[in-house]
Amino acid sequence: MNDKVIITPLTLYAQHERGKTMLFDNQRTGEFILGYRVKDSISGRHYHSGAAEYKNPEVLILISGSIHLKTIDLDTKNEQVVIIEEPSRIEIFAMVWHEVLALTDCVFLEMNSIADCEADTHKLEQTV
Repeated sequence: MNDKVIITPLTLYAQHERGKTMLFDNQRTGEFILGYRVKDSISGRHYHSGAAEYKNPEVLILISGSIHLKTIDLDTKNEQVVIIEEPSRIEIFAMVWHEVLALTDCVFLEMNSIADCEADTHKLEQTV
């Protein structure tokens, strides 16, 4: 993507007959959001200004499923689209409008609280 949106596949720690164990780094603490989205649903359509620490960057861990992520850098107007498969870590920095289309039913962990969302989410229903 670019330096304002970073997508990193999670690290495979182990795989055996019981399944997989994946690792990801996290320096954050507190309350987080576990989200479930149904196929073809749209989330986001907003950006963050950086007023809330845990929204710059916003960190999502895509646990299961796949998504279509559309971003627009509000400073440069650079638009990008990427398909992201599970399991991945997604970092979206401030002043990047983003929209998520669930290509499948999916589960994600949002590494911030509802209070962070309320403090620093600016809706833009239409792209800029």
